[in-house]
Amino acid sequence: MKNFIAERELLYSLKDSDRRSNFVIRIYAPFIVDEDKVDFLVGEGLEGCRIETHGLPEEFYHEVYGVDGIQAINIASNIEPYLKRLEKKYDLFWLSGEPYFDD
Repeated sequence: MKNFIAERELLYSLKDSDRRSNFVIRIYAPFIVDEDKVDFLVGEGLEGCRIETHGLPEEFYHEVYGVDGIQAINIASNIEPYLKRLEKKYDLFWLSGEPYFDD
């Protein structure tokens, strides 16, 4: 998919490692949800957004849905819950080297 609308570049390292590498998390443009592609009832105007990571040892993707494109983008742009899940396996950093989370 090439139609991403926002991205954040970060660094990661495996827990207990000093080697840091780049990765990116991207949010893709909203799309109309096709009822044949999901396992729930689709209301009129339902739209989704795809969230993906690139550059991690295992790639991650997830789709979120909203009553329209604005809500789908709003839900997708809250990337912290996804990054918190990744933090169980990786340490995350801003490109400056500062820790991503202030825990």
